[in-house]
Amino acid sequence: MLARSWNHKTSCTLVLLALASLSTTAEARGRRKPKRTRSTEKVSAAGPSVPSTVPDGNSSTSTSPTQEAGPDPVLAAESPAPAWTAPDPDLADMPPPPAPVAPSSGPGENLATASAGLRASGRWRSDLQVDVQHDREDEDVYELHSRLDLELASPLSAALSLVAGGRLRYDVRGTQERYSAEVEARDLYLHYRRGRVSARVGQQVIRWGSTDSYSPNDVVNPVDYREGLPPSFETPLLPVPALQVQASAGPLGLEGVYVPFFVPHRFALMGTDWGFVGSQASMQPIFAAMRNLVSEAAVEDLQQVLTATDPPEESPLNGSAGGRVIYHRPSLDLHASALLGWDRVPDLRFDLATGRFSSRYFRQLVLGMDGSLSIGKFVVKADAAVSSKQTLYTESLVAVRVPAASWATGFDYAASSRSLITIELGGFHALKPPPPGDTYYLLDETTFQVAAYYRHAWRDDRIFVEISGRYGLTRRDLFLSSSVSYRLAPNHRVAVGTWWLEGPSNSLGGIFDANDLAYGNYTLSF
Repeated sequence: MLARSWNHKTSCTLVLLALASLSTTAEARGRRKPKRTRSTEKVSAAGPSVPSTVPDGNSSTSTSPTQEAGPDPVLAAESPAPAWTAPDPDLADMPPPPAPVAPSSGPGENLATASAGLRASGRWRSDLQVDVQHDREDEDVYELHSRLDLELASPLSAALSLVAGGRLRYDVRGTQERYSAEVEARDLYLHYRRGRVSARVGQQVIRWGSTDSYSPNDVVNPVDYREGLPPSFETPLLPVPALQVQASAGPLGLEGVYVPFFVPHRFALMGTDWGFVGSQASMQPIFAAMRNLVSEAAVEDLQQVLTATDPPEESPLNGSAGGRVIYHRPSLDLHASALLGWDRVPDLRFDLATGRFSSRYFRQLVLGMDGSLSIGKFVVKADAAVSSKQTLYTESLVAVRVPAASWATGFDYAASSRSLITIELGGFHALKPPPPGDTYYLLDETTFQVAAYYRHAWRDDRIFVEISGRYGLTRRDLFLSSSVSYRLAPNHRVAVGTWWLEGPSNSLGGIFDANDLAYGNYTLSF
């Protein structure tokens, strides 16, 4: 019975990871990643343009630059200078890096002419969350999350620049105070650009796809699930060491990506309200025994090992490789992509007799297409992808590898530069049914969801209201988020908001329905 209980709860963890695309995730409260259309971007010949920002770096229009790592080569070829796009969404409200040091040195080359020099930028965010329900033992009544992001950028020559960034995370959870700290590298890469060719090498975030709440083609980087599954439109991707190369000719462009090492998703098993299995009463004896192996301060480090006990060997031969074909016109963007990489959902098992965890990862090929079309105040978007095989779990605790298809479509409507409405519909379909007499866990053979986002600004962009949500049409679970933020000064913002989750026990919303909370945060950008 105990072994079955373990597998049942662990399968919850694994299927949540399998639903990475279907699940709406976010690192920040009520944030979302900017629109991916480039149809109305304007670039000044004097250098990179910086869009006006709303709380946490969102553009105040529906056509803010994409946060994909690196400029679109086709757009670069058609513009005198690239629009600055923060490759890491967590740094989106920081200033752009300095421009190259020389003007264009030949026909057809598009080198910026802004002044050179080292540029440093950063952001401090403190977020206090209060749980409005205390109906579970050992539940966190409050959480205090602090984040310090720093970034340095410098041109090294007319075509080469360096970007280096890092983050300090510090968390306090209570009422029984538990502390955790982490220093991590974020963006750390060299960026080369000359004419119609650009390249980035180093640690970076590479975003693919056109839709926001559910982007089936956004598969290059792993996801950080440690802060839960709120219904915001931003997916917190983890930077990975990678090489990205782009080139263009007329309206066509090519992009190649190579990630030499496997990097898994990150999530919490225990110790937080967003721990997928540690908060379950039946799991307490197992996790109590595990905690005895290390000190309380090392519990978070232990979890990362437990969720990836047998990762692929860190050999370049185990890398992931892929590419995209890009077609760009003033109101149209189309992409066709392919990535041969790793399914980051492991076959994770626990042998009660030996006390050993094991995890096995498998290769998968993902083929996809996406695009966006601007029609007046509307931007219509679509994504579709097919996976050769991916890991799913059944209700009888059997891990199966099946081909699967996923898609998303929707639109943005910008009534003005201060108002934006986004509605998207997404779906997932396992191309092979579960074993006879069994069903898939936490999802059906065909699963649908709908997501919506609304933002409006008042008083010269000083006050912002944001409302977002996701409703699972198949399992009937609901995530809602709302926030009001106020810009005290150009670099100072405060915000208050709420999360609300609901659903049956066999849904994501039901698993975390005890995590309803209210929060307030302060952000300083410098």
